[in-house]
Amino acid sequence: MQQQTHYLPFDFNRLLEANFIFTVATAFRRALWDEVGRYDEGFPVYEDWEFLIRATHQREVRALTTYSAISRAFTGDIHLREHSANEPDECARCRTALQWKHRHLRNQAGP
Repeated sequence: MQQQTHYLPFDFNRLLEANFIFTVATAFRRALWDEVGRYDEGFPVYEDWEFLIRATHQREVRALTTYSAISRAFTGDIHLREHSANEPDECARCRTALQWKHRHLRNQAGP
């Protein structure tokens, strides 16, 4: 398999706009989970994205500069996720609620 490199420096404001981090590929200390709390079950979709906003706010975020695993072979539209296709109204509501909940964090400096 050919090794590919993909890396963009972490940008918290970009994370507020869209979830570009796959939580299955994240690692963090248990102390962080204890500090910021679990997934907010008030979000039936995007609960992982909302958690990542809390987990990365004003913290150092490091990323590998290369792919370290393949999680699936995806043959559909990369921008069309299962929830988006099946529950567009719920996704829109949750996205709006998530961005409203964290609106005060926009343009805040990182660590």
